[in-house]
Amino acid sequence: IKGGGSANFFAGVQKIDGSSSVTDEFSKVNYGLNFGVGIDILLFTIDISYEMGQTNFYVVGDSRNNMLTVSAGIKL
Repeated sequence: IKGGGSANFFAGVQKIDGSSSVTDEFSKVNYGLNFGVGIDILLFTIDISYEMGQTNFYVVGDSRNNMLTVSAGIKL
């Protein structure tokens, strides 16, 4: 079981056609709360976590970044 805070720093956006996008529309830093669970079986690990955005993703408007993350791996 895990939980805590997170800070996400905006690095940039690139449109599908390769041109750059206006970055002034996005907040430079977003904060969130995350929690999740994980399990280790022998050399394998699986984690599921959820992040609840606490600040607006865009400069204008109410738009919070919420993410569900599932990861799997091998421990070295």
